[in-house]
Amino acid sequence: MCRQTCDNFGTAIREGQDKLLRQMGYNPVFLIVRNDMPQAINACRMGGWTLRVGRETYGYLRQVTGFDLESWLKARSDRYNIRP
Repeated sequence: MCRQTCDNFGTAIREGQDKLLRQMGYNPVFLIVRNDMPQAINACRMGGWTLRVGRETYGYLRQVTGFDLESWLKARSDRYNIRP
């Protein structure tokens, strides 16, 4: 989605440490659609990541890309056995 809709989309920067990304002026954001993984979510928060979880992820993507992924998935849930 971002590749198709965001002017500032680029390839991943693989520096190995989030601190380096922040020093370069980037803010790593971890998007998690599911909200039933509290241990993984807490680990990411403790690691200093900016997280978007569940419905917040869909809202973030809609804001950044203009695309409503949640509605798109819901419209196709019977085709791919997806539970939004």
